Amino acid sequence: MDLSISQVYRSRKAARGLITGNEEAQYGLLRDYAEMIRRTDVGSKVILQTEMENENAEPKFKRMYIRYNAQKVGFLGGCRPFVGLDGCHLKGRFGGQLLSATAKDGNDNIFLVAMAMVEQENKDSWTWFLEQFADDIGRPEELNLVFISDRQKVLSSSSCS
Repeated sequence: MDLSISQVYRSRKAARGLITGNEEAQYGLLRDYAEMIRRTDVGSKVILQTEMENENAEPKFKRMYIRYNAQKVGFLGGCRPFVGLDGCHLKGRFGGQLLSATAKDGNDNIFLVAMAMVEQENKDSWTWFLEQFADDIGRPEELNLVFISDRQKVLSSSSCS
């Protein structure tokens, strides 16, 4: 069997699509996923923010904040009041950033407290994430939380630090 390079690439792309699915279709399921989390994991918090390009267009994904109930219970009940903030790039067709807030538990393990998928890592995204975190977990000054980040822009732009 002789195949050209372009045939191999097209076949590989089709196979990956069958395995991982269509990214655009997956974004369309986020509303259902958020509702399922709210319904099945009482006490969890999910915020899905979309924007409309015009009145007739479909809503376009902008940001999503997720914190499961066990994360809040575990953080408030067994972690040190020390929160690490970080962001990483999302590889894929639509890109974006994954922002996270982590803590150390009693066994010195890293404990994920909350996460958000945002359009890009900037002052607006970090401020939004930290406001959601503070409204959800509690005000940092009330809980005596200390924040640390390897990025100056995270803490200097935050209204919650």
